[in-house]
Amino acid sequence: MEYKINKGDRFLCLENYVMDDDRVAYTKGLVYLSELDNRITDDEFDVMHEMNGQDDFFEYFKLLPSDSVS
Repeated sequence: MEYKINKGDRFLCLENYVMDDDRVAYTKGLVYLSELDNRITDDEFDVMHEMNGQDDFFEYFKLLPSDSVS
């Protein structure tokens, strides 16, 4: 699935997302916010964690509907 992470998007983490250094960057069951385009703030509050273009992204995250009303 092709996607673009936009500032303000919120994602539910479906499974722990483990980095190459074995650190859990995103925890199953928590909701994460994109504070910058192409990035999702992680468990260590790193707003620069780039997640756009990860092939397995939607195995780990579900985009939540926007709370805004048009």
